[in-house]
Amino acid sequence: MEQIRNTIKLLRFPFSIFLLPISLFSLYIIQAELNWQLLLVLIIWHILVFPSSNGYNSYNDRDEGPIGGLASPPKPTRLLLYVTNYLDGAAILLSHLINIYFTIFVAVYITISRLYSYRKVRLKKYPIIGFLVVFIFQGAWIFAANIFALSSAVLFSNQSTVFSAIACSFFIGTIYPLTQIYQHESDRSDGVKTLSILLGIKGTFFFQRLCF
Repeated sequence: MEQIRNTIKLLRFPFSIFLLPISLFSLYIIQAELNWQLLLVLIIWHILVFPSSNGYNSYNDRDEGPIGGLASPPKPTRLLLYVTNYLDGAAILLSHLINIYFTIFVAVYITISRLYSYRKVRLKKYPIIGFLVVFIFQGAWIFAANIFALSSAVLFSNQSTVFSAIACSFFIGTIYPLTQIYQHESDRSDGVKTLSILLGIKGTFFFQRLCF
C-alpha cells in the first residue's frame, strides 16, 4: 500500500492544476460548450498526461530534495514507470475520441516530455533547450491542441488568437524558471544546468518579469 501511495504522490496531481489556466484561457477563446468532449480534453491533459509527465520526470530524476508540489518526495519504484506508461497509453487512446489532430498533439507532447527527462537524451540538462521545451509545449502547444480539439484551425486566422497562444507560453515563462531556483544544488549535482542556474537568482527574477 505504501508503494501505491508513494506512486500517487509522485504523479503530483495537484501540481497539474497549475497548468489549468492555459486550458481555461483556450476555452474562453474557443467559447466552447460544456459537453463530453470538453470534459474529456481536460481529463486527458490534467488527469492523464500532466501527472504522467510529472511521474516520469520523478522516475528519472529520483529527487531527494523538494520538487514542485512535494517538500519530501518519496523514492520512485518501477510501479511509477508502469503507471506513467498506462496513463500515456490511455491518453492517446482516449484522444482518438476527439479527433486525429488532437491525438497528434497529445502524442507529440508525450514524446517531447519523455525526451525532456529520459536519461539518455535529457533535454532538461540544456538551459535554453530545456526552457524552450517547457515554454512552447506547456504553453502555446496546449492552447493550439485545444483549439484543434474543440474548434478548428480557422480560429488562427484571427490575429488575436495567435497572440493569445504566444501569451500562454509567456505565462509559463513567468513561472517555470522560478520553480528551478530551489533546485540549483540538486540540479548541479545531477549534471543539469537549468536556465535559472545560467541566469542566477536575481537574473531569474528579472527574466520572469520580462516574460510577465
